[in-house]
Parts: sequence; structure tokens; C-alpha cells
Amino acid sequence: FTRDELGDRYIQASGGFEYTFYSIFETPADLGIVGEFIYDERGKGGPNPLDREAVIGFRWAANDVQSTAILTGAFMDIDNEAWGVAIEAERRIGSDLFLTLEARLFEDVPVIDPFFSFEDEDFVQLRLARYF
Repeated sequence: FTRDELGDRYIQASGGFEYTFYSIFETPADLGIVGEFIYDERGKGGPNPLDREAVIGFRWAANDVQSTAILTGAFMDIDNEAWGVAIEAERRIGSDLFLTLEARLFEDVPVIDPFFSFEDEDFVQLRLARYF
């Protein structure tokens, strides 16, 4: 989109794709490939820290009774090559338990990047929830 704000006109855009391969290796599982690009014309000086980022990821679904699925992706700042990884995995255990794993890892984030405060803030969470 384009916006006129305080007399300045700028452009922001994002676009991507997801393509799924069904029944991979002749199994019930599906594998999706995800890609996205984010652009903000204002660059690092603007309020949006995502000014030129690329994302590539994969979504795997076992299509089983336990609803097993994994979503993983890597994102990179095109300007300064800061990058990170995100992982989300989940699986039902029995009829009332659900196990999830979530992780966010940041690497090579320079001091000038808005995400520098996350450089040493990697996050991993393993959760077991009971539904009743």
C-alpha cells in the first residue's frame, strides 16, 4: 500500500506464497513450502523494523489422528544479514493432552538493527496442556 503521512508519501508491501505437496512419499503427510518478502520504503529510519526481510519456511503435517504438525522458518534482513529461526511443533497425546514446542532463535543481529535487543534472547518453550 501507499500512504501519505505528515506530508510524506511512502510505500509498504509484503507478498508471499505457500505451495503444498500432498501425500509426500506416498504417505498421508503433506509438505508445504512458504516464502515471503516484506518491504518498507522508509528503511531502518521508519517505525517498522521489518523494512527488507525475506522469509522461507516449511510446514509439515502428518495428517494423523494425533494432529502432528511442524512449522519451521528462517528469516533474514536483506540489508545487514541478521537472521533468525522459528519453530512450532505440536502433537496430541491421547484424548486430552497436547504437546507443543515453540522456539525463536536470533543470530548475527548487529547493534544498528531494531531487533538487536533480541540477540541474546533466544526462546524455547515446551508445553504439555490437558484439555477437559
